[in-house]
Amino acid sequence: MDRLTAAATLGAITGLRTFSGIAVVCNRLARRPHGDRLGVLAWAAEPGVARATALIAAGELVADKHPALPPRTEPGPLIGRMAFGALAGTLVARAAGETAWPAAIVAAACAAASATAATLTRRRLTHEHSVPDVAVGLAEDGLVAATAAAIWRTLP
Repeated sequence: MDRLTAAATLGAITGLRTFSGIAVVCNRLARRPHGDRLGVLAWAAEPGVARATALIAAGELVADKHPALPPRTEPGPLIGRMAFGALAGTLVARAAGETAWPAAIVAAACAAASATAATLTRRRLTHEHSVPDVAVGLAEDGLVAATAAAIWRTLP
């Protein structure tokens, strides 16, 4: 998988769960350490960062089901998803020795697109088809987990 496709995929799952993409990348980098990594790449490859992002991502799976959370398409949550998507794209590109900005832009755009699509789909399923919100949330969790597992082996 080329790096832009990986960035797009990571951005898409980040649009569904903010910390999912960054957790995948950090945990992959931590398991494939390279002593010559510098800056944000070295930070992301730290085992403590990998554990923290995985823990936050797991907590987000639970928190997502809480009705008091704002929609992911409100400005704050959407900007956060785009930023974390961009960071995941940047890390993937840098780990591959490529320029970061194209992957960052693609990942941020995919995070925004998937957040919007998921919000509209969730609203339609729950309001028009009476599917319980928690069921839709669990289906999203499954999609994120399956996609994360599939992309895992393609990352540097």
